[in-house]
Amino acid sequence: MKINKSKTALAFQDGVLRKPNVIEVSSGTKIVNGVDTREKCLMVTVEKKVPLDSLSSDDIIPEILSDNKTKTDIIVGPRIYPHGVCPTHAAHSTLG
Repeated sequence: MKINKSKTALAFQDGVLRKPNVIEVSSGTKIVNGVDTREKCLMVTVEKKVPLDSLSSDDIIPEILSDNKTKTDIIVGPRIYPHGVCPTHAAHSTLG
């Protein structure tokens, strides 16, 4: 399922990937209380959800983009590393 990536959506994706805790942005359908609403959205994958009051206003991901059409959905997922190696663990591993 593809979302028409407007300039607004592309700018959002670029900006949100710079936020702490954000892993990826992809298109999909919004899930509310475990139920797929079938509404197209941009899914923002984060390492963990945090209370809004612990975020700066710059780090809050809006529920809907400035185009007033594209919704977002915040989901929790694992960070994926190239070759399956976490950079902090790679420094401690030995070869050989």
